[in-house]
Amino acid sequence: MPSYILSFALLAVGVAIVYCLKVSIMKYRIWGLSVFEVLIVIAIIAIFGVVLFPFFGKIQEASRQAGCASNLREIGIASLQYTHDNDNHMPQAWMGQGGFGMTDPRPASTKYKWMDEIYPYVKDASVFHCPDDVGLDGAKGTYIPIGDLTTPDATHYGSYGMNSAYWHNGTNGAGNNVSLRGPGNNNGQSLSAIKSPSTVIWVGDGTGSFQIDWCFPGAVSANTVDGFSEVGRSNPSGPDGDGALCFRHGAPDLANVLFVDGHVRGISVPDATATAVEADGKTYNYMFINNGK
Repeated sequence: MPSYILSFALLAVGVAIVYCLKVSIMKYRIWGLSVFEVLIVIAIIAIFGVVLFPFFGKIQEASRQAGCASNLREIGIASLQYTHDNDNHMPQAWMGQGGFGMTDPRPASTKYKWMDEIYPYVKDASVFHCPDDVGLDGAKGTYIPIGDLTTPDATHYGSYGMNSAYWHNGTNGAGNNVSLRGPGNNNGQSLSAIKSPSTVIWVGDGTGSFQIDWCFPGAVSANTVDGFSEVGRSNPSGPDGDGALCFRHGAPDLANVLFVDGHVRGISVPDATATAVEADGKTYNYMFINNGK
């Protein structure tokens, strides 16, 4: 039973009891009011509290979602600055030999992620934390820059993942068409390679991994993990650091995403799972490939 219904039921029982006893307590007065009148005032205040509590909860959630969207806008500005300063080449999801593994600060085996590439433009690690992120799959939901690490780490990538979907294209018979991969793939690809920047996801609410990804062509549907709808693979502690787009905001489920053109908005599960058939004859979730729509 919802808590507000239970509260109403208890309140009604309490008022009924007070009403039945009012004759015996009318002679007692507080601040010029009878005890019965004071209890009625308290009951009215309680009713307002019960009615307004869900409303205040929605306001708090809207505030958290707005804070998350603000973070993604800052990430977008920093990513575009990085791109412009690097001959129009976009940040890659991971860097270093085997960089999809744990971030590693040791000089002999350095591996780092897209957050480390744009961090000098952000200069605030808290930007990579979503207020609604409770920490999933062993991840902490907070970001620690590689410069602050002393040992390899795979639990402090923050709350957001870069779109690296369809990363296996090129070795599975799909050809080496980079337009059929997400923008986090393809070593330093040019921003001009994105055919529809306003419909291609760049970064979004993640599950603790540094990326949102899956291997092969085909439509990817949503699943539920730890009470949240997700699109993608959710295994940030695995060997490839796989992750998913996490719908952790509002009701119905929404995920905040940054598009390549820099705008941010909340999208639904149907948005993220919408598909298109490409020139290779295969079906793709079109928001996750460079072609977009």
